[in-house]
Amino acid sequence: MNRFLLWLVCCLSPLAFWGQEISKDAIIKEISRSAATIKTMQCDFVQTKRMKMLGSELVSKGRMSCSQPDKLRWEYLSPYTYTFVLYKNKVMMKKGERTDVIDVNSNRMFKEIAAIMLNSVLGNCFSDKSFEVDAKQENGQYVATLLPMKKEMKMMFSRIVLHYDKVQSMVHEVELYEKNGDNTTITLTHVRKNEPIDEKIYDVE
Repeated sequence: MNRFLLWLVCCLSPLAFWGQEISKDAIIKEISRSAATIKTMQCDFVQTKRMKMLGSELVSKGRMSCSQPDKLRWEYLSPYTYTFVLYKNKVMMKKGERTDVIDVNSNRMFKEIAAIMLNSVLGNCFSDKSFEVDAKQENGQYVATLLPMKKEMKMMFSRIVLHYDKVQSMVHEVELYEKNGDNTTITLTHVRKNEPIDEKIYDVE
């Protein structure tokens, strides 16, 4: 009986530890610390947009590359092609033969959206005073919910949810909930961190 009890304690101990509460501040600190170690990131992504009024889903696939602190290339490959590039203070959008370049400093909304895109996939949102942050452990991962505080962001999003994989030490899914009831889920796959990236992919000219 004593051996059985010892075996039971050994088996249940990890479960008891797993169920322990982790404070919001501890979760934010861990995610932020890991994000600070990511200098570059490349991955594929699947984006699923759910439209409330139409009751339908639009699934898009593509690839993403980013480099700290202010370079991002977001490229849709299926079912259409579209490229969004952030390079320092400029944004380039290309669809077909048309290319537009915008100075984000002259467009506050674009600047906010560009920052959200970059910081969300890197897990760098927590120092941004534009959001009220809550975080918890759920189903073996960390889930951080960002509530917009600025008027412009409140008009677009009700909340942004980041799912953080503790094993890979990175954000693996981003959910964007819009004020109109639509929501978008972006899942990152085949992630490669801190590998060299050719700076030419960020060319916005």
